[in-house]
Order: sequence, then C-alpha cells, then structure tokens
Amino acid sequence: MTDYTPGSLVKMMIEAARDLEEAQDELVQRTHKHSEADRRYRQARATAYLASSGTVGERESYVAKSCDEETYAAHLSEGLAKAAMEAVRNRRQVLSSLQSIAAAVKAEAEMARYESRESRSA
Repeated sequence: MTDYTPGSLVKMMIEAARDLEEAQDELVQRTHKHSEADRRYRQARATAYLASSGTVGERESYVAKSCDEETYAAHLSEGLAKAAMEAVRNRRQVLSSLQSIAAAVKAEAEMARYESRESRSA
C-alpha cells in the first residue's frame, strides 16, 4: 500500500489534471477527424449512388465497392473518437480517486491532531 503525503498527492493531482487536459485535447482532435472522415464518406456515397444504375441492390453494391476506403476511414475515425472519450473518462476517474484519497488523508491528519490534543489535556 502506498503512503500518501499531502505533497505527493498534490503532485499526483497536478499530473492527473495535465493528463486529463491532454486527453480532452486528443478527444477534440479525434472528433474533428471523425467529422471530416464522415463528411467525405457521405459525399462519396452520394456521388457513387448517383453515378450508379440498376436495381437498388445493384446500386448499393456499387456504392459499397466504390466507397470502401471512405467507409473504412469513417469507421476507424469513429472508433478512435470513442477510444479518446474513454481515455477522458478514465482520466477523470483517476483525478476523482485522487481527490477522494486527499480527503481521506486530510481527515486522518485532523483526527491525529484531535487525538494529540486530547492526550495532552488528559
């Protein structure tokens, strides 16, 4: 078990806050990339659909084949944006846990101070 001191907790919380900020920046970038990839996919799909002919099934097959790269890029960017969101949530939880530990350390210090006063007055 780790011994947490107020100083070490402050350092850990500052680091956790920086990690959270970096994760949020990454989320913004990933969300932007996903939006761009999704836009390119939708444009390619619409263009391919209009360029195709035949039954609905034939047109859909043509679209799927024509937009394979755009579809892959859109799905990949969506997954990466979701992973970035999970990283933000994880880092929030780490910071929250450190805050809880800090509160427990503070309560323990207050209790020790109270017990010290009580033993001196007895």
